[in-house]
Amino acid sequence: MATNDDDLFRQEMADVTPIKPDNRATQPRSKRPNSLREQLRRAAAMDDRQDRNPLTVPEQVPRIGPTDIVGVKKNGVQEGVYRKLRLGKYDAQDLLDLHRVRLMDARDRMQTFLMKAHE
Repeated sequence: MATNDDDLFRQEMADVTPIKPDNRATQPRSKRPNSLREQLRRAAAMDDRQDRNPLTVPEQVPRIGPTDIVGVKKNGVQEGVYRKLRLGKYDAQDLLDLHRVRLMDARDRMQTFLMKAHE
């Protein structure tokens, strides 16, 4: 009787025979040329024009880790207000729908939306 998993595995596989090689040539996958859409996305990602939108500058947005807490109460915010914000007790005063909007347009709309809300 087998005492551990390795012995049990070997016992079960004792009558198994390996499959013979089939002498077929394997062709390496050829990399297909990039589509126009992919080329445009790469060009937009590498575009080094000066962008005034602070949402696009990664140096101004601190990176967070997977275990970092996102909702932090800033100094000057009352505890009750912070709790109501966190629990979603306040009704939305305005909405921004970004469905079916391209990335660059969405960033511009988001910046405009935030500027108006700040005013």
